[in-house]
Amino acid sequence: MHRSHSRQQDHAWQTVSFSNSQGRRLAGLFYACSDMDSALIVCHGFSGSKEGGGRALRMAEYLARPGMGILLFDFSGNGESEGAFAETTLSGQMEDLSFAADWCRARGARRLAGMGRSFGGTTLLCQAALDGRFEAVSTWATPVYPLQLFRGFLREESKNRIILAGEDGTIELKRKFMDDLAEHDVAACAAGIPPRPLLIVHGERDEIVPPREAEAIREAAASSSRLHLIPEADHRFSTGVETVWELCRQWLEESLG
Repeated sequence: MHRSHSRQQDHAWQTVSFSNSQGRRLAGLFYACSDMDSALIVCHGFSGSKEGGGRALRMAEYLARPGMGILLFDFSGNGESEGAFAETTLSGQMEDLSFAADWCRARGARRLAGMGRSFGGTTLLCQAALDGRFEAVSTWATPVYPLQLFRGFLREESKNRIILAGEDGTIELKRKFMDDLAEHDVAACAAGIPPRPLLIVHGERDEIVPPREAEAIREAAASSSRLHLIPEADHRFSTGVETVWELCRQWLEESLG
């Protein structure tokens, strides 16, 4: 994909970190620029990482614009961040995201936008509904009914733990993961985003999260939302990701000006 050198020449990657309320170090990569006045925070999917196999790095370089930094970070227990993945909860990820926003503000970003893929999008919707610092929100392949989704992957459960089916075997989590999900109404959170702009992208062939969940987000957010269903795209956007990047580039220019 063609990329304007002028859009990138003022940016450089930095390895960064910040702490959450438990004092755990959260690892990040920051595509920094001079004279920064805004920042985009990117939230990875369930059990993922900030790099997204390298694709998140390429996306950041494509989306870079003058005056805007881009933060990729690992939620606690994921990637290079401290913490135990088994302790993951939606509420915990929301709190991590709030600390990421604090960090960007401390670096000079007056305006913030957020982008989240899959469960990272769920995290973003829930946090942004409470956090007016996020002036624009974008979700990719995001479940609006996460409790229902994860119950579909449930293989074992006990008083203290659950076992989920994963791509490479099984995933063990504390029981509080499910209990915490039950405390969140994601559709209601989506309804709390307007009048801020909400860009929703979803693959028509998403095999994990049905496209009807993207429709539910759009309906909840009403007039301030924009939904794009990407033809032939699956949950990971194995095809069509360039289209999504371009949609996001336009959304950022419209939202942050």
